[in-house]
Amino acid sequence: MTMYGNLSRLKRTMRITRRMLASAKSFRWIRSFYTRIVVSCVRKFSLCLFLLLTSLVTSFAQSTYNSPYSVYGIGMLSDRSSSLTRGLGGTGVAIQDGFNLNHLNPASYGSIQSPVSHIFEIGTYVESNRYLTNVLSESKANGGITNLNYWFKFKHWWSSAIGLSPLSSVSYNIRTEKAVSLVPDASYFYKGSGNITQLYSGNGFNINRHLSVGFNVAYLFGTIKRSESLSIPETGDVLTLETKMFTNKFNIDFGVQYKVQLKKRILIFGATFDNGLSLKGKSKQTLFDGNMDTLSRGKGENTKYKLPQNAGFGLSLQSKRSIVAAD
Repeated sequence: MTMYGNLSRLKRTMRITRRMLASAKSFRWIRSFYTRIVVSCVRKFSLCLFLLLTSLVTSFAQSTYNSPYSVYGIGMLSDRSSSLTRGLGGTGVAIQDGFNLNHLNPASYGSIQSPVSHIFEIGTYVESNRYLTNVLSESKANGGITNLNYWFKFKHWWSSAIGLSPLSSVSYNIRTEKAVSLVPDASYFYKGSGNITQLYSGNGFNINRHLSVGFNVAYLFGTIKRSESLSIPETGDVLTLETKMFTNKFNIDFGVQYKVQLKKRILIFGATFDNGLSLKGKSKQTLFDGNMDTLSRGKGENTKYKLPQNAGFGLSLQSKRSIVAAD
């Protein structure tokens, strides 16, 4: 009887154990299932939020920078930056940070490690400028959204980022008077508006403990309009030259970083390269009379803008409490 009772208790114990194991497996499966659902929902929500803010930034970014210096070329150029690089004076070619994005060098994307798996970043700026001539002065306040970034990790060695930032901005309205032939007080008007925006996707790869590489592919889009007008007060005639430059093209840049461990500090070497950019514009000439009726219209010479190839090199010495960098 004793042996039979022991076997009976042993069988009950084994049945209970099997049930507990089955329950544990079910629990792990349920937990894994709901974890996948939560992660999927977070990613979809982040993507929807990014797309929504992208549309807001695109509409808000139109001509937020007012400067007479934007009369040259394609306007005031902007770096693809983040809060980290702006706080370090624009340096970033050789900087790696475990919690902040660095878009100046895509090779740094993989420096953000676990437990961080997603980063959403939006940057803004506000500034005030005062412009002076021999007889006039004017103050302008500028502000806007500088960047919109979303970072995530595919694998422990592969990180990616998508973002939106301005490449250039044009906004000016200038009036001056000059003598033209026998007319001593002819008025010249110079106006410009528009911007070029870059929507980019980048990838960074950690090759080993020391070497990392990366690249960004950017889609550039936008329109810049300029006009130059000559007004003759005596006749009321106005001669206007209008130029419109638009772009829809891709651009790519590369980056590499190599780090060396020096006891409690890290020495990092970095380099970036892009192949430059060429843009084209169309112009037209229009002659108005004093009632702004069109007297004649014709095509002007096409314009071309070219940004040269760009190579950057950097060096940084980093510890847990400090970063010293130079580009």
